[in-house]
Order: sequence, then structure tokens, then C-alpha cells
Amino acid sequence: MTTTVDTLSIEDRLAIQDLVARYNFYVDTKQIDSLMGLFVTEDPTFDETRLGIPCASGFENLRQYYIKDVFEAMEGLAHLTGGYLIEEVTDKGARGVCTISSTVMSGAAERSMSPGTTRTSTSAPAKDGSSDPER
Repeated sequence: MTTTVDTLSIEDRLAIQDLVARYNFYVDTKQIDSLMGLFVTEDPTFDETRLGIPCASGFENLRQYYIKDVFEAMEGLAHLTGGYLIEEVTDKGARGVCTISSTVMSGAAERSMSPGTTRTSTSAPAKDGSSDPER
């Protein structure tokens, strides 16, 4: 039986969500080797053209894209995802979208986010346990 979006198992859906969580963590912590290990095809493509960001293809192009463009732009951010919508399932994998919210972590300056993300700021608790929004 061929798997479709409607017949995708709970385990497969959770594996897709776990993949996104790993991606977010590796980007947020600048773990380039672990991040590149998530791309399993011989000629991977990372496509965010829906957000107005150019498409990047090939391992070396992707590696350079993350090192030169993404890591610096994402400094001090934590990515939170939800609203997973799996749009297509093929024998090679699945394709879909999710909602991403980037939150500024403590100690990082507030900055503009790319289209489609939500800008939020947080404050870190002071050493005495109180919250100081000026930090």
C-alpha cells in the first residue's frame, strides 16, 4: 500500500516533527556538522522561497549559506515551531510547512525577523530571581 498524507502513521508524523526540532536546535546552536547530517539526499535543497529567501542547493552551497548567512542573522535567537502541515508524501520523503516563531534569547539585542516570523523579546531572570526587562 502506498503511503499518502492521509495514511501517514503517527510515528512518521512524530519523526518529521523531531527532524524539525533537531534542525532548529542545530541552527540555534550553530552545529554545522550535525545540521548538515540532517540532509540525506545526494543533492539537498533548502527552499524558503515562500518567505522571499533564495533557494540553496548542494551540500557545499548549503554549508556556506548557513555559515555566512544564517548563523550570523540568527545570533541569539531560539526557534519554536508548530502547526505542522504535511502536504505531500512520496517514496523519497515528505514535504510540508510549519509555523516558526523566533524568540530573542536573553542578552541578545532585538532585531527584525524575516517575513513570516514573529518578533518577540524576553527578559532573563536576575540573579535574585526577579525579572529585569532592561537586561
